[in-house]
Amino acid sequence: MARGKVAECIRKRAMQRKSAEAGPKSWSSSSGAPSGSGNDTFECAGGGASPAHSKSWASAFLSALLRWRRLVNVLAVLWEQVVYHMMWLVESVVLVGRLCFFLMRFGFKQL
Repeated sequence: MARGKVAECIRKRAMQRKSAEAGPKSWSSSSGAPSGSGNDTFECAGGGASPAHSKSWASAFLSALLRWRRLVNVLAVLWEQVVYHMMWLVESVVLVGRLCFFLMRFGFKQL
């Protein structure tokens, strides 16, 4: 009967969001949670965090991910430049090596 639990969890979240939008709650300074009837947090099948806490955690996670994404983009561009120059260097060495082999094999008469 997992479907019933999921529906109940969704219904509780919707009810809590509606009650949060209806009016501001006073925050207790000791616990950091809204003071009220004690029914402010509930547990779903996957965890026990309240939607407000999950939302703040998710936004913090997304902003950290965006910072990492910018860093990854910079590192990707830097890596692309390093690989390009290394391949250019290897190709140059191969070209000079072929030229030297040709000159040693056939001499300067063929030029």
